[in-house]
Amino acid sequence: MAITDEAVWLAEERLWLEGGSAYSELVAGEALLVMPGGGILTGSEASEAMADREGWQSVAMSQQALSRSDKNAIVIAYRAEAEHADDTRYAAHCTSTYHAVGGDWQLIQHQQTVID
Repeated sequence: MAITDEAVWLAEERLWLEGGSAYSELVAGEALLVMPGGGILTGSEASEAMADREGWQSVAMSQQALSRSDKNAIVIAYRAEAEHADDTRYAAHCTSTYHAVGGDWQLIQHQQTVID
């Protein structure tokens, strides 16, 4: 099933804003994630760690780039600036890879590099 560029960015935004509920839906169990302070996690480990966590209050994505290597894979890169309700702010350069699994698209890779 084809996915639009806009749908990929909306899925990525959901992971930031919805927290655990989006992880369980969008992240493949065998995915690999590299998270500051969290190290290297599988998708299953990340979904479990996020299960009871709320997402960020807001996220702004800039410097967005998207590449389709074929009809079943999409790689995105962007700068994220996020804020929690308690005014905690966070900025990172990020990459994610989505892959078509059956009729659904799932995240199979994500990496964040903190911006000081």
